[in-house]
Amino acid sequence: VNQEILTSALDRIIESYAKVSGGQVYLSNHTQKILNNALQEAKNFGDEYASIEMVLYAMLDSTETIGNLLKDNKITKTNLKNVIMELRN
Repeated sequence: VNQEILTSALDRIIESYAKVSGGQVYLSNHTQKILNNALQEAKNFGDEYASIEMVLYAMLDSTETIGNLLKDNKITKTNLKNVIMELRN
């Protein structure tokens, strides 16, 4: 993964989101789905809680901008799972 390209693309995505000040803060349906998937993936990994790597892992199933960005940068579930397992060992 080219970190500079990925970071630049992420910055552009974040900047494109609507800005809201005041009022009630809530998660979008898409974000809620990713977090629910992260919790399920955490269980599949034998974890009690969804860590940030599980959120990233769940993002790969997304058909929204972030999922496509990760896939376009050659990040796959298989490769990410291998890295996660390596880091845990």
